[in-house]
Amino acid sequence: MTSGFNIASDITMEEDFNEMMGFTEDEVRSIIREAAKFPVSENDINELMDVLAKNYNGYSFSKGAMKRLYNSDMILYYLKTYVDKKKGPDSLIDKNIASDYGKLGRIFEMTNGTEI
Repeated sequence: MTSGFNIASDITMEEDFNEMMGFTEDEVRSIIREAAKFPVSENDINELMDVLAKNYNGYSFSKGAMKRLYNSDMILYYLKTYVDKKKGPDSLIDKNIASDYGKLGRIFEMTNGTEI
């Protein structure tokens, strides 16, 4: 007994799908422009992008990908405060995902640091 799912392909590392699970820099810039409740200059956006790149940019699912991705959850968390107050949140980490870090830590403890 089998199902059709046994013919599935793992596309998560393919270059064409790299941008599927995050925001590109252009998308983040667009979100800022459209969501801000105050005028935002290109200089303001560039300064904000420096902060965001330092803290939330770095995902790349494909070795051949040309663009790195921003963590969409963390970008939306940060911008939720920024678009209202023109400043970021007091904490750079969304406390709603803190439990995920604990789970990851426990997984690594179970494997004693070896690859799974």
